[in-house]
Amino acid sequence: MSAPNGTPPEVVARMSRELAKALALPSVKSRYGDLGAEAVALDTAEFRSLLAAEGKQLSTLIREQKIAVD
Repeated sequence: MSAPNGTPPEVVARMSRELAKALALPSVKSRYGDLGAEAVALDTAEFRSLLAAEGKQLSTLIREQKIAVD
């Protein structure tokens, strides 16, 4: 989970805990499953790492495939 810059760390920690609780609810898991997805709670560091990795992967794909916006 990512919060706006300047958000106090204790607020970010609580938001992460509460989101993880919600994502663990059977009804939420079921709904995500119905949509063909799996909800995974990540802490701030894990989320930033995921975004960085996906950004690198997508930029490589865009460059290699010569994808451009028209």
